[in-house]
Amino acid sequence: MLMQKKSLPHHLAALWFADIAGYSKRGLEDERGALELVELLQTLSRITVQRYEGRVVKFFGDAVLAEFPSTEMAVRAAAVLSKVYAEQSIKTGRGHYLRIGVHLGDVAVDTDGDLYGDGVNVAARIQAAVDPGQVVVSDDVWRQIRGREGFRFERLGNRDLKGVGLIDLYLVTLAENPPTTSGSTTEARSQHSQQRKQKIRSIAVLPFADLSAERDQEHFSDGVAEEILNALSKIGGLHVPARTSCFAFRGTSLDAREIGKRLGVETLLDGSIRKSGKRVRISVQLVDASNGYQLWSERFDR
Repeated sequence: MLMQKKSLPHHLAALWFADIAGYSKRGLEDERGALELVELLQTLSRITVQRYEGRVVKFFGDAVLAEFPSTEMAVRAAAVLSKVYAEQSIKTGRGHYLRIGVHLGDVAVDTDGDLYGDGVNVAARIQAAVDPGQVVVSDDVWRQIRGREGFRFERLGNRDLKGVGLIDLYLVTLAENPPTTSGSTTEARSQHSQQRKQKIRSIAVLPFADLSAERDQEHFSDGVAEEILNALSKIGGLHVPARTSCFAFRGTSLDAREIGKRLGVETLLDGSIRKSGKRVRISVQLVDASNGYQLWSERFDR
């Protein structure tokens, strides 16, 4: 007797795809610079998406998929990410822009948190039709926030998107700069971060991502993470989950808050390793599992 495949749960979500314009050409001309662009996209995406109450679903190549509980949060996050990325990418030796497509639609949620369905496909097709530096939304998104303050829209008209058909698109920009953090708030957050680091009682070391062009450094990445885990486990009073528990989250799209909850820890340590020729760069970050904010980060070059 054949068993029926269990259907995946569905929900309505605001989501966007973002990718780096000109990445392929940059990769041919400057491999190291191209890899730095990807690392920058992943870092800024995690910070921006969490700030606007969203979730990074997955990274793949030079692209990222994220979902949000509201269209306004999704669009604001996309606009902020686009602006900040254009500013900070200059540090790689050449400025680059993102292309971001935003849509509101029904999605199916897999057991690992990945998303499927027409909503995802439409967002991907919108992103592919976007010019560098633009954030473009579907008419479904536009209808939800057209009356909200702080947005400017420019109708781009109907576009015939592959596999989707005709869809009305709008270019969106923020009519006002995102609110800046006051000095007192910044100081308070800094003090909280310092206090948090001083009283860490539990930490999980997640598998490090292999960002090398050949993707052939996974064993080395695992070895580095395992050495760190073993060293931390020798510190008295510090609770460190076992390697098997931590590494079970390899490749998942769960955010820091959910991983911390499942492992029962206050903080997470993760990072990436990138090898280019004889040079190796190891990037490490410490994350507060209660809110997803970064407590500390460092980069090591050999």
